[in-house]
Amino acid sequence: MRDYAELMRSGAPGDMTTVAKKRIAFSRLFREHMHDVGAAIDAARGGVLLESDSRILASHSENFQPIFLRYSAHIKYWSPDRIASEWEEYCAACIALQDMYGRQLDWEEQFLVPVLKRALPRAA
Repeated sequence: MRDYAELMRSGAPGDMTTVAKKRIAFSRLFREHMHDVGAAIDAARGGVLLESDSRILASHSENFQPIFLRYSAHIKYWSPDRIASEWEEYCAACIALQDMYGRQLDWEEQFLVPVLKRALPRAA
């Protein structure tokens, strides 16, 4: 994610093949993270949870859904041709989305990971 952000901040689109590769790599990592966290949350729900843990698990879905919807809309809107012709706008949209996702990852580290460690000691 950081190397893609660096590319966005470089000021020039450069090689669109590189942009496409980094975009695909980010997409793969995003989907893998979604899947892995979702599976861990599902497994944790089957364990013994504190009331506060249950609220945190529910909050994750509430927090993540807007990011997922915005990311889906972003992918649909930003075609390769549009990226090339509106590079600065694309970069601003990417950085805003990455910042949003980064805040979610920070929240997960602070709140979700401790719950998963308690509920799934081997998984964390």
